[in-house]
Amino acid sequence: MKRVICCIGYPGAGKTTLATTIQRALGCHAYHVPEVVGHLLSPHVRRNFRNFGRLYPDTLHAAFLDHVAQDPHHAAILDNFPLCPRHAHLLKRYQRKHGWSVEFLFLHVPPFPGVAVTLGRQFIRDLREKKTPLLRIFWKAMRGLVYLPATVQCARALGFPVHVLNATHAPHDVEEHARACLGLSLQDMPWDREVLQILADVAPDAWVVGGSHVYKPFFNGVFGPLTPSWDVDIKVGGMERAKTIQHTLDVHAPHIRWHVKDAFSWAVRECGRTIRTVEECIGCMCLICTCVGIRWRNNRVDVHWGHPEAETDLRNGILRPHPQGQRGFARDKATKIAMYYPGVSAPMIGHERVPITRTFPETMAQIRALERGGRRQWNTLTVAERERAERILAMRARLPCMPHVVPWPSPAPLPETDPWYAPDARFRAWVANQTRSRNPVGGRDPYLAAALAYQNGVAQKPTHQGWSMHLHAMHTLLQIDTDALPAFRRPLRLAALWHDVGKVCGIRTPGAHPATGAKLWRKVECHPFPAVPLEETRLISFLIANHDIVGRLERGLWDETYQGAMDPTAVRTELSRSGYPLSLAARLTKEMWRADVGSVSLLRWLLPLADPLEELILCGSS
Repeated sequence: MKRVICCIGYPGAGKTTLATTIQRALGCHAYHVPEVVGHLLSPHVRRNFRNFGRLYPDTLHAAFLDHVAQDPHHAAILDNFPLCPRHAHLLKRYQRKHGWSVEFLFLHVPPFPGVAVTLGRQFIRDLREKKTPLLRIFWKAMRGLVYLPATVQCARALGFPVHVLNATHAPHDVEEHARACLGLSLQDMPWDREVLQILADVAPDAWVVGGSHVYKPFFNGVFGPLTPSWDVDIKVGGMERAKTIQHTLDVHAPHIRWHVKDAFSWAVRECGRTIRTVEECIGCMCLICTCVGIRWRNNRVDVHWGHPEAETDLRNGILRPHPQGQRGFARDKATKIAMYYPGVSAPMIGHERVPITRTFPETMAQIRALERGGRRQWNTLTVAERERAERILAMRARLPCMPHVVPWPSPAPLPETDPWYAPDARFRAWVANQTRSRNPVGGRDPYLAAALAYQNGVAQKPTHQGWSMHLHAMHTLLQIDTDALPAFRRPLRLAALWHDVGKVCGIRTPGAHPATGAKLWRKVECHPFPAVPLEETRLISFLIANHDIVGRLERGLWDETYQGAMDPTAVRTELSRSGYPLSLAARLTKEMWRADVGSVSLLRWLLPLADPLEELILCGSS
């Protein structure tokens, strides 16, 4: 649906200035009638209309709206249109024909002396441009005092939303009001205010620049899953001051990864430029969309745009290299961002937008259309099972069905011995260091690197919002909980690493990829894991084969069309084949499901159901 914003107001009220601002935010075209259809008039007639400020003939406005309709962009701004009720009715017909969403920004000024002041501005402007000012002012006054109120009244009668802006206010306030009316307010963006406020207490003049704190508020949930920022990139003036601020922040907020750098030396080293202010550094980022700085000032988020098209690229998900930035670094940065946000466009690396779903119901509709085959194992529930199932369904209905952020692990020391046996906090720190650092501490682990490389590029179901399998495997490793099951740390973690490998053979048949993955994971290891006993190998295969068994039970409770459903009896039968007590097998598979679901933004809301589902499995074990 195309969004059409009509910017109208009294002459000299600042319509074109406001239209340019909104155009920069949305990255769309701003259309003005004379510029679009003026060529359809003869030069003599066009000059008369231009000099005398009269309305264009009505026959041209249909051609104007036809031109707007042909614009493939999702939004368009109509500068100084409609000018009269007839134009408003014409716009209504085009709205119905093309399914537009139309709204008005009305720059209002008090009739006296406001209109007189704005007309005075027009008079002086016409004198400078050597136009015929007296007749133009007469016609502009007629439009402002007669036609404009009638147009606004007609627009409201036709059902168009009309946002009234006081044009006598400061331009910045008018822009803020317009942004709020259009849902483009920068203050409403999900900035990490905790980080900004902590930084403001230590260094009020410092800027958070270039990193994920800048682009994630625009990209999260729109071009990819919800993910938090990994660290905070800060620029200040002076190397010694950067060291002092770094130390202070590490002491005051050790739970946040701070990276404070001197803007001046950074610009010389990275861009070969000498800058005089930190603000100049913001315009030196490698990608246009990252040429943004934010900080907390006067109890609000202060945003500094280092490039005039930065907001356009952020809102439209476009990754373009900065003409004066490092090309190689820009490619690396774009590759990393596009990996986490597949819905962006990055022509410089050959990445095209991947369609993603944004809601759970929309995703389930796509999954049902994708699924083929399967074997439904669902019979009648016992009385005890039915009571628990009804409680689970009631609990599920109360949960907010919305995406949640997939968290990064908190800072922790790296393991001192074998990381696969380390406590969860240290193991997660090791995985994060291995996967996010160019030079991991202790060197890159060949087994983990080879396993993730094998899964890189393998398509996932729509629930993953475009993520490749290797990203899902990595985040599943970061979510798996083993501290309560220390004897099973390594098998749980290896199973989490390989749990979806069966998807290389297909994702359409419910329940097929776990069984395939249980047989496949040992065959595709490029660097076989050393000294894994046969019993542990069997357990890993069992966990891979049943990593979604709790999910198949959960979906079977409410989706009668699901062909992969397993009732509690079928689940118990499958778990009994593990060779472990049923309670332990249920606990292990529950932790696998929790890690699997917990690493998917669209599914994290299901996590509270894990324990009740385990109880449902065990209620018939006696």
